[in-house]
Amino acid sequence: MKRIFIISISVFLLQLLNCVNTNNTISYETNDYRILKNAEYFATGGIGYSGEVPEAIIAFKHIFNSKNAKEQFIALLSEATYEGRLYALCGLYYHDYKRYAEEINLYKNSVIEVQLFSGCERFKDSIKNIIEKQNKSTVRLKDNKQSIEEWAEEYHVDLSEGFEIDFIGGGIPVVLVNYIKSNDERIKFK
Repeated sequence: MKRIFIISISVFLLQLLNCVNTNNTISYETNDYRILKNAEYFATGGIGYSGEVPEAIIAFKHIFNSKNAKEQFIALLSEATYEGRLYALCGLYYHDYKRYAEEINLYKNSVIEVQLFSGCERFKDSIKNIIEKQNKSTVRLKDNKQSIEEWAEEYHVDLSEGFEIDFIGGGIPVVLVNYIKSNDERIKFK
């Protein structure tokens, strides 16, 4: 009986050791995590003529609504393509605003180009141009609690005349999260 107990404990410990990641990080290798980790382009809404919901936005929504969203978004910042990192920044805007503010400052001067998709148009732009727009019409939210509509009302901006969004002002994360909330029926959980 003692032998069976020792063997059982040994097998359990071996299984436990096999689950431990040798570099002391947690692995989030779910399908959604892999999709964002390998994202080939960044979008904040539907793409193409039909307004198809990109796979990366579906994955973003699943991670955004998960219990460990903050940890996954932080991990993506070091593992993902730059396009995937933009999704991670959007998630951190809501899940860890302080970390978000720190991270966007690291990208402010980056000339690395990323693929973007806006409607039917696929194009490249530098990360610094996405992080911070220099136009007067660029949304500048106070924090992650303020909506674009509240900002417009406070600063007497007519949104029907057009506006720009970026990461510094919080517009890009807000637009992406509003999109996943307003298209809930189209973006189903797996």
